[in-house]
Amino acid sequence: MTAVLTEPCRTPAPTPARDLLTVLGDALVLCAECDDARLGGCTHAGQAVLSLAALARRTAAALGVDPGVPLSGGPGVVVVRDLSSATGLLVRAVGSSAGPTGDAAEHLLDRLRRGLTENP
Repeated sequence: MTAVLTEPCRTPAPTPARDLLTVLGDALVLCAECDDARLGGCTHAGQAVLSLAALARRTAAALGVDPGVPLSGGPGVVVVRDLSSATGLLVRAVGSSAGPTGDAAEHLLDRLRRGLTENP
C-alpha cells in the first residue's frame, strides 16, 4: 500500500491583530455614519471609540511600534481622528511583523479613506 503525501496549501492564520484590524475598520465606517456630536469623548459612544483606539495603540506597542500618546477626551471629530491614527499605527505594526498580506492592509486602508472622506 502506498500513501500519497501532499503538502497542504498554507494560508496565513488569522491573528488577534488582524482580527482587531477588522473590528477597527468596521468601527471607522460606523463613525463615518454618525454625527460628530454623538462621538464626543463625554458620550458612551465616544468612550467606546477611545477604548478601541487605546487597544489599537497597546497592540501596536506590543508589536514594536511607538504607540504615541492616547487621547482621553475631546470633541467627536478629534476622537474619530485618534481612532484613525491608532488604526494606522496598528496597520504599520502588523505589516512590519509579517502579519496580513499586502492585499488585506490595502483593503483596510481603503476602508479608512472611505470612512474619513464620507464624514469630513
